[in-house]
This record gives sequence, structure tokens and C-alpha cells, in this order.
Amino acid sequence: MTHVLDLVITRNDTEIADRYVGGMVSDHALVLFSLKVKKSMMSTQWVTSRAWRHLSHEDFASDLAD
Repeated sequence: MTHVLDLVITRNDTEIADRYVGGMVSDHALVLFSLKVKKSMMSTQWVTSRAWRHLSHEDFASDLAD
């Protein structure tokens, strides 16, 4: 048996297209549709970090001691 969907709930900014309600199968109707979902833009975040592979343990210890 395939999955049966009785209800489609979306957000206000989601567009439902190509809706089709087919014939009745028992007490359910076949429902076909396409969703046009708006993908949110990813925000860019710039990060500056140390090149940890090049960290001098002696210089770091000296900086901490100072």
C-alpha cells in the first residue's frame, strides 16, 4: 500500500502548483501537486583564525608568560 495524504499544509510563502484531485479510492481521493519552495539565502560570515598547524608552542608559551 502506498502512503495516503489527506491534508496539505504549507507556509504562506510556499506556492502549490499543478493541483490535481483524482477519483476516489475508498474514502480518499488521489491528490497530486507540486511545491515551489523558496529557499532562504545563506548569510556569509567571515572568520579569521590561526593556522594552527604552524603554531609555535615555544612562542605561544612565551607570549603567555609575558
